[in-house]
Amino acid sequence: MSPTPPIPHRKNMRTHPTSRGISLNAILLFITVIVGIVAWVIGINIYSFEANIIAMPLLIGIIFLILYLFLIVTIFAYSISTGIFEENIITGSSQLSSSGFLIIIIGVLVFGLSILFQWIYGMNYTNEVQQPTAYIFVIDDSGSMAENDPQQLRYNAISSVLENVDPDFPYMIYGFSNDVEIISGMIPASNGIPRITGDSTGGTSIRAALDKVIQDKISGVWDGGTSPKVILLTDGYATDIGLFKSIHGVLKTYVKNRISISTVGLGDVDESLMNKIAKMTGGVYIDVSDASGLAEAMSSAATQYTSRDLLSTRYTTNLNLLYAVLRIIFISILGVIIGFATAVAYGVQESSTLIVVSSAIKSVVGAILMEVCTDVMGFSDKIIWLVLWILISLTLATKHTTYKRGPRRPSRNRSSRRLIY
Repeated sequence: MSPTPPIPHRKNMRTHPTSRGISLNAILLFITVIVGIVAWVIGINIYSFEANIIAMPLLIGIIFLILYLFLIVTIFAYSISTGIFEENIITGSSQLSSSGFLIIIIGVLVFGLSILFQWIYGMNYTNEVQQPTAYIFVIDDSGSMAENDPQQLRYNAISSVLENVDPDFPYMIYGFSNDVEIISGMIPASNGIPRITGDSTGGTSIRAALDKVIQDKISGVWDGGTSPKVILLTDGYATDIGLFKSIHGVLKTYVKNRISISTVGLGDVDESLMNKIAKMTGGVYIDVSDASGLAEAMSSAATQYTSRDLLSTRYTTNLNLLYAVLRIIFISILGVIIGFATAVAYGVQESSTLIVVSSAIKSVVGAILMEVCTDVMGFSDKIIWLVLWILISLTLATKHTTYKRGPRRPSRNRSSRRLIY
């Protein structure tokens, strides 16, 4: 049996030629958007739980550093693992350690600048200290108060607050449980506190109480001047807030009317709600474990306001334009630096210009949105913060793609056409 003869090469058997092109790296774009969302979730939780513990400049520095680390480490790992990384875009070195060292240096710069920028943004540039023009005390008189404040020291605490104001300083008192009522109308501090005996019965209708206060202000029941301040004292959880009864709309009315609410929580309270009410309206939350500390707690709540920070709504109106410009400039600078770091981590010289230029545009847009949407339009600062983080994280980069070219089709001309008669 003779062996099968080899198949001869045919001259017309040719492999298709290949071409190399450049395309947008859609995978990286998707990954960086997810990273921005994850960094926002972590940042917003740190902000919520540590805002009253860590100094604000340090807190903002930590939050920006978290975004930086998550984004840059992800891009660096992706670029190396996929073989996209080519070189240090500054030195041209192909060694990973060269780019890694530069990434660390930029990270320290981002951390330091974010601390510095927040410190500058949080400063008061005038000697004028914001002072309330009236106090509106909103006092919990629910059933749980019989146990937490049996001696009704909450009303004595109001006297302690009024000791530090001028005799003609106006104030009024609301009481609430299931219902809301005006205990004392707007009177000067020199009149003293009327004799009040709480019932300490019923539920804790926090939403209804705050809604009545602001509606009374709008309808002209009381006039507290240009900067009235509400001080809410409660010892429990709201019984009129749930899935279909949000307090958000009520608080937005306070924001629109530039009225701040400081909250005082006695004992076991809904700290998340207390922080939300205070933070959203520009006040502070003060917690106190025992009724004996109510006087000091309410005095602190009466005189303190939420500090300005780069990532939340600004409630003070003094030098508003200056702070608006500062926020836009500072966030834009930090976004551009982070964008440059992403170009370093990606390690492709051809993509570096696109990454840096697009980062500059996205950062400026995000900074303007943070300022306009929170301060002018009244949108939730947390949602705009998320948009900002996505814009900064979203990385527009290119990659090389190789594809096969099909065989060239023969050109058709008139001489090759067959004439049919």
